[in-house]
Amino acid sequence: MGAKIEYLYYETRSPQHYQDLHRHHCYEIVYYRTGVGYTNIDKRPFPYHENTFSFMNPFCNHDRHTSMETEFIAIGFSFDFPVTFENGVFYDSHNEVLRRLNQMKEEMFTGRIHYRFRLELLVQDLVIELDRMLNGQRKAHEEEWHAYVKNYMDLHFNEKINLQTLASLTAYSYDRFRHKFKESTGFSPHHYLLVKRLESAKEKLLLTNKSVTEISQECGFSSSSQFCHLFKKRFNEIPSKFRIDKLFSENNESN
Repeated sequence: MGAKIEYLYYETRSPQHYQDLHRHHCYEIVYYRTGVGYTNIDKRPFPYHENTFSFMNPFCNHDRHTSMETEFIAIGFSFDFPVTFENGVFYDSHNEVLRRLNQMKEEMFTGRIHYRFRLELLVQDLVIELDRMLNGQRKAHEEEWHAYVKNYMDLHFNEKINLQTLASLTAYSYDRFRHKFKESTGFSPHHYLLVKRLESAKEKLLLTNKSVTEISQECGFSSSSQFCHLFKKRFNEIPSKFRIDKLFSENNESN
C-alpha cells in the first residue's frame, strides 16, 4: 500500500479573510487549530471551529471564509488504499488527526535521516485513522437513524406517515433510504408500515368487539374496502370471516 505527502504547511488568517475557490490534484486536509468560519466544499457550506478539519477529495472545488482569526495546518497527500471518503468538515474529538499532523510537521521540518520514509508511514497511518473515524461515524449514523425511523414507524404506524419526509431526516435520497431500510429489515418502508397495520388489525379483531370499519380507521387504512383487500391478501381471508373462524376454533378447543 503506497502513500505520499504532497505538501504540508501551516498559516494564520485574519478575520474576514476569504480564500477563493480552488482545487488540488490530491487529497487535502485543512485542520483548524483555532478560529471560526465556514468553507464551501463542492458547493456545500460547512462551518468550522477549533479542532475540526475539512477533508477534500482530489479536484474538489473549495474555498474558506474566516469569521475569527484562524490558525490551520494544510496537508496534501495521495494513497492507493481501497477506501473512499466523503467531502466535509469533521470533529477531531480525541485529537488523533492533529497528533499525526504534528508528527508529520516535525519530520518534515527537522529533516532527520530517513524522514521521507517516515512521512510515508505516517500518511498510511493517517489514512487508516481517517477510515476508522469517518467511515466508522457514518456506520454509527446509519444505525442511529435506522433505529429512530423504525421506532417512529412502530409508534405512529396508524397515522398518516409521509415516507419522503421521513427519508429526508436521514440525509439520504428516498431511493437510498428505501434501499438501506430494506437491507436492514428485509422490508421496504411501505411494506413494513403495511405489515405493522395489518398485524395490529388482526390483534384487534381477536381481542375487541370493534367493527371492521372502526378497526380499519384505527389502524391507519384509508377505507374499510382497502383494509379488507389487503387483509385477505396477507391472511387469505377477509377480516370478518377471519374473526368468526378464529372464535369458532377457540370455542371448539374449549369444549
